[in-house]
Amino acid sequence: MAGCWRPWWPCFWVSGACVGAPASRNGRRDADLSDRVPKPCYNRPIPPCEDHHVAFTPEDVRKCAQLARLALSEEEIVIQSRHIAELLERFKTLQQLDLDGIEPTSHCLAVSNVFREDHPEDPLPREQAL
Repeated sequence: MAGCWRPWWPCFWVSGACVGAPASRNGRRDADLSDRVPKPCYNRPIPPCEDHHVAFTPEDVRKCAQLARLALSEEEIVIQSRHIAELLERFKTLQQLDLDGIEPTSHCLAVSNVFREDHPEDPLPREQAL
């Protein structure tokens, strides 16, 4: 298997041998290990998502509710699957925006810490502090 099977997985392979692989009895790592296991890496770009219609079925809602340990009725499951489908449709409109030249941000506002000037002073005497 050649290629990157999980682009978000860290690189553990150096010169064809697994860095974390235990040494064999003779002290060498298994040389053909790289032929049997795919080489994960970070440095390949993740391909852009294609325009797929994502259907979020009631079965998906049921599975998520089970994982979150939520008891939902059948009516709630149908309603929530519609809400999630509408939300995914709204995200489709965001994917159509031209974002070339816009830097990724973690916050929509320019946020910076404001620090006051530091004026060193003598510490309080022990009696006054207690």
